Amino acid sequence: GPALVLRAAMLHFVQALAQYVLFDVVETRHAALFAQLGDARTIDDALRDHDSFLDLVLRDCLLSNHALLALLADLLTACDRFAA
Repeated sequence: GPALVLRAAMLHFVQALAQYVLFDVVETRHAALFAQLGDARTIDDALRDHDSFLDLVLRDCLLSNHALLALLADLLTACDRFAA
């Protein structure tokens, strides 16, 4: 029925979000970080590259915008409560 369709849509949303975060954001940014670290001449260069990596991952995962983060948290909470 409708509840099953809603549950499937919620599952699809959560899986798509996880795939986006892991493969489209973290894996891509991680590869770029390692390329940059190969060019780092000092520990300060490496730390700067790492800080940039963290900033980009937070931004690309929608975690740096408080409004988007709150919305995402609400959506995931609704999915979790519905699945329980």
